[in-house]
Amino acid sequence: MKAEIVRMIARGINGVAVNLFSLCDWSESGANCPGNPGGGGMSGYPGTLINMLNAAAAVDRRFKVLPMPDMSAGIKPSDLPNLWKAKIGGTTIYNHPNLYRWPDANNYPELSPFCTECFPASQYSAAFATMKANGTPISWAPTFGSLGCNGQVNGCVFSPYASLPTVSINGIQGVSADRTMAALALRNVGGASGGKTYGGGTPINWTGPVKLFGGMSPQGYQSGGGTVYEAQNSAAYRGAWESQIALGASLGNIMIFTWNDFGESTAVEPSSNQFGAPSTGYYDLTGYYTTWWRKGAAPQITNDAIMYFYRRQTYLAAHNATIPGLKARPTIPSWNLPAYDNIEMVAFLKADATLSINIKGVSQTQAGKAGLNVFTIPLVNGTPVFSIIRGGAATLTTTGFPTYGSGQIPSQTVPGLTICSSCFPAGIPDPVYYSGSTFAWSAGVDYYGGDLRTTTIASEDPNLCEQSCKADSSCKSWSTRGRSCWLKSSIPLPSLNATVISGAIPTPAK
Repeated sequence: MKAEIVRMIARGINGVAVNLFSLCDWSESGANCPGNPGGGGMSGYPGTLINMLNAAAAVDRRFKVLPMPDMSAGIKPSDLPNLWKAKIGGTTIYNHPNLYRWPDANNYPELSPFCTECFPASQYSAAFATMKANGTPISWAPTFGSLGCNGQVNGCVFSPYASLPTVSINGIQGVSADRTMAALALRNVGGASGGKTYGGGTPINWTGPVKLFGGMSPQGYQSGGGTVYEAQNSAAYRGAWESQIALGASLGNIMIFTWNDFGESTAVEPSSNQFGAPSTGYYDLTGYYTTWWRKGAAPQITNDAIMYFYRRQTYLAAHNATIPGLKARPTIPSWNLPAYDNIEMVAFLKADATLSINIKGVSQTQAGKAGLNVFTIPLVNGTPVFSIIRGGAATLTTTGFPTYGSGQIPSQTVPGLTICSSCFPAGIPDPVYYSGSTFAWSAGVDYYGGDLRTTTIASEDPNLCEQSCKADSSCKSWSTRGRSCWLKSSIPLPSLNATVISGAIPTPAK
């Protein structure tokens, strides 16, 4: 977790909301869940929230953790007061310095239950009274699982028991929907008509500035119900970011939904697919947009980089199979975007260049301008090779993972990886987007230790240090400062160092 937090900080992520499935997740001793791991650790071990707070405290006191009890998983409103009394070291969770607090005059810890609408307002009101009596008052940011603007003027639903005007604007509905939905939310909550309340109560007319808790997801596939939310490679994610950036001061925070278990498959952080190949494109793309969000302007591109996003198979291939353990075939809802069977290259260019995607010796090209460029070609069988060409030569090249077009993925065995029947076994079509990136280095991160040797590179360009590492089969990671380049025999636990840039060399899937 400490390593993950360092990587998140390097990409501009300054906190996490932790989904809590059971009381076990905020138990320091595990006493609340003997023999029942729930969503947290094992019996007798601390749960998810405790582990994350401990890791955050060890890395940076500024990295914040927001508890998100999952009210659809068995937690009741009456359980919530006990969260703040749980011990962590010599204090309670309520007083932990890494706990996220709403930045107003009260500065209370914030609680953001998922599926707030799963219980009536009266039960939360009783819990609020108990928390206040216990000396643990909170800021309240309900997260609704099924309520929203519904595309209608004054159609947003807000809770009458919310102390903060907060709403989540989901990014998975496509490129253009988010700005419209967010604009509706702003007008409904802050306007004269107010917003409709949860449960059909009197509309609320908020006064003062309205802050939205903007939410987005890079993609969506819920294997249990067989529902695919078409993300058009990275287009929905890029559109969601740019829509919310356009709202500017109206947003208090941006939350990226990253259910990283391939049961939801909205993962943004690096994760391995069923063949052991890492998926890093969405994660690295996040660094670009967090920089834009904070600076108020799109960041200048100082180094070329390539990201790619595509499925291993066409969507039709996924429809033509019966998948064991799933309730339904993968299906795109009628209100969502249609299937998009393309290979996408996102190129960051420091100067004009040509973008190239080569499959089976056939290259397709597109002229690119300095900045962010998007190039797509139809998804076909083969292994794409992505290149940036400038001055008649490839200045940057990376190879993607194999695709099978509309055909079946061949049976593969991955050593040490057991695949359940309700996941995607080898040979079963897969509608999930996978991704990759050449932007494998992190600014402000040091891989300290494990040095093979130190070299001097020709200029202060991290790509040169990375190239030196790739040229040595013993090199697994590298760190650079100025023209000094340290090549590493392992990937050490990262640490924060503002003057250092580091990267790891991915191990090819077998």
